[in-house]
Amino acid sequence: MSHYTFQTDLFGVNEDGFHLLRSGYNYKSYTFESINKITIKKGRLVRNWMLLLSFGIFFSAVGLYSAGKVFYEYYFANNFHRFYIEQIIFPVLPTVVGIFSIYQSLRIGPVIEISSEQGSKSFPLKLSESDSKISDLILYLQNNNLTNPKFQFDSTINS
Repeated sequence: MSHYTFQTDLFGVNEDGFHLLRSGYNYKSYTFESINKITIKKGRLVRNWMLLLSFGIFFSAVGLYSAGKVFYEYYFANNFHRFYIEQIIFPVLPTVVGIFSIYQSLRIGPVIEISSEQGSKSFPLKLSESDSKISDLILYLQNNNLTNPKFQFDSTINS
């Protein structure tokens, strides 16, 4: 493994370029010469956020529908003589999974987007580590002669 100036779970940056990582090991590299544009901006932290949002809406709807059905049958139809655990778990579990999926799909945070001849890739920058590491990455990209003309920074990511 190489030493990286900046490293997350998904990528690492050193003087050779950007390196895509899996379990800390390099599986693909982009040299700075092959990169057309590097942008740090606000973006979705999940790649397939529309799919996750629709999944969350579906599961929330199923959970709320079954909760409404249980509520209706208990209070208005008088069909219940006793409650079973399935009648409580089935409405609650899909609703909780759906709400969590909706929350995850709507999260917005700082991402780095790398455009090259091979296509464009976007990676989330985790704020949990520290803002100083992100500012170190920004300074490194601004001061490096190979990345400075290609680097764009959206200053609204800190707000």
